[in-house]
Amino acid sequence: MGEGHRLILNGALLDLIDSFLLQNADDDRVDQLRRYLKGKLPTAAYGEAVGIVERYQTYMKAHDDLLAAQNLGHVGDASAIDIDRIAIWRQQRDRLRRSILGDDIVQAWYQNDDAQLDQVLQEWRQRLEDSEAPQAPAQAPRYPVPHWHDKQAEDHHRQYMLRVLEKAVTSFADRRRAHDGNPLR
Repeated sequence: MGEGHRLILNGALLDLIDSFLLQNADDDRVDQLRRYLKGKLPTAAYGEAVGIVERYQTYMKAHDDLLAAQNLGHVGDASAIDIDRIAIWRQQRDRLRRSILGDDIVQAWYQNDDAQLDQVLQEWRQRLEDSEAPQAPAQAPRYPVPHWHDKQAEDHHRQYMLRVLEKAVTSFADRRRAHDGNPLR
């Protein structure tokens, strides 16, 4: 909490909300979260938190509905990744977040993840362009795409990029199922 017992919007708040809404296997996840918040927060901050939780639940449903309409699937197969469709999804998701959650929450909760995704999208697109462009034998691929002398380091970086892309196209329902111990779709 900050000055005046106002709620501080940060990643810890998102982690707390997710721990109840995604990681808790009970059916009364929201009620448990409300009881927890009521016991921990002053009245003004509690009211703010409940409003945020309600908007977040609305966002989760709208996110999954919009994601399902995109039919992006999972990105485990690097050759099947449609980077342009993921970039379009990222823009749509950002508009959805801002319209439901507001700029302050989006900035506090998603700034780092969005920056990682933007970097991966740019790098993936550049790698595709480099691999498809005719090159003179002495011409090196463009930077800032990392170039590795160690195959293992390159594979590790590629796995990192795939994880970032997979996270971007994973529904809340799939995240909940994964936390509940059920396989993803």
